[in-house]
Amino acid sequence: MEKVCGILDVNSFELRGPNPALMTEPAPGERLRGVYLDAALLAHDCIGNTHLSVDDTFYITVYASVPIPAGQPIFFNYASSLEVSII
Repeated sequence: MEKVCGILDVNSFELRGPNPALMTEPAPGERLRGVYLDAALLAHDCIGNTHLSVDDTFYITVYASVPIPAGQPIFFNYASSLEVSII
């Protein structure tokens, strides 16, 4: 169970729920996590070259933050910029 929870934690994304005025379930303000198989394969870099957007229907879109030359890795920063500490 611990291994499964670890896998889900590492490979899932925190989501905002849809507009609270339109929500009946889950409860407004509830924290959601989503597993997106292709997005879970993105490599981590502290300075990612992509950002993600999830719409109200939980459809995920990956956008390039900078031009990415063909053949170059696509990176995503797994940590929230507000959670990263600089030593």
